Amino acid sequence: MKALLVVAHGSRREQANEEFTAFVQNIGEKTREYYHFVGTAFLEICHPSLVDAARALMAKGVTHIHVYPYFLNTGKHVDVDIPAIIKGLKESTPDCHITMLEYFGKSNGIVNFALQHLRSQDVWH
Repeated sequence: MKALLVVAHGSRREQANEEFTAFVQNIGEKTREYYHFVGTAFLEICHPSLVDAARALMAKGVTHIHVYPYFLNTGKHVDVDIPAIIKGLKESTPDCHITMLEYFGKSNGIVNFALQHLRSQDVWH
């Protein structure tokens, strides 16, 4: 079974975490034909942590986990923290294949999306 974990930083503001959770639920609804489970994980402040979320999926029989960092830039979390957590998970649970996908901000389409979003706000009139 395959799963997707979308990882965000986490916020002290509950509204921000709820927006992120709704975003991930929307992804889950649109990827049901590929992923058996789609869930959230947080690096700081909130729960579940990436480790806890991954282990919960493995307990459900998931054998492949894609970790999708929901970050705009390649900072410490993307370059160091998430890879280190994944490495630890791989060492402790070698039967589960865990892959880190490219972070959200690296998408080729993000500039076009930003331009579309700006246009939708009627900023150029």
